[in-house]
Amino acid sequence: MEKIRLENLVEKIVENSCGKYKFITISGNGAAGKTFLSKAIVKEIESNGENGNFFSMDDFMVDMQLRNMSVTEWECNGELFKGRYTSCIRGSYFLRSVESIMHTLRLGMDCYMKPEKEDMKLLKGNAKVTVIEGIASVFLENNKDILKVFVECDMDVELDRRLQRDKIIYTAEKIRNDFEERNSQFIFNIMPHKEEHDLILKSNSDFTYSIEKDIKKICLEG
Repeated sequence: MEKIRLENLVEKIVENSCGKYKFITISGNGAAGKTFLSKAIVKEIESNGENGNFFSMDDFMVDMQLRNMSVTEWECNGELFKGRYTSCIRGSYFLRSVESIMHTLRLGMDCYMKPEKEDMKLLKGNAKVTVIEGIASVFLENNKDILKVFVECDMDVELDRRLQRDKIIYTAEKIRNDFEERNSQFIFNIMPHKEEHDLILKSNSDFTYSIEKDIKKICLEG
């Protein structure tokens, strides 16, 4: 597979998608760099003097306390599991709220949203593109004005990145237990949607990306 550095990837995505698509959704497993890539795309757009929007599906999740009190079932590798509602479950999100925002932006109208850990955010109707980041973007309705991107890293890379990122907040045992639960839900609920994406990338341990699929010729020539 062809490898590409972040700055080159961002440049290609902006050059070959802005003006063609109203939205770019970026899904994939945890710690694959979805948020980092999303913000880099918007920063590149804004450096060209254009408006760009960004928001995360995480800001449309059902309250964590309620999700932790609820139980769902799923199957992984022939084994039945029960557990809490994680970020890999459709029912963990207010999807209609996201689709309402997308509809408003399609009409060219500004709208506001309130991220969980930020002040009120203005999303501009004249934005060159709106980047929507999050695992649950796979649950949004397909539309020809959406470029769908899937970013994936190996499971051992994800676990290592989570251990480094979350060690100040959680114990290593809790991080590993949560990872195993979330990973089995990811395999059951998210992976079946992988091939629906236009651009599939692998996030490597050296922070480069490998291109697995590019049906819209966003990154690949010809």
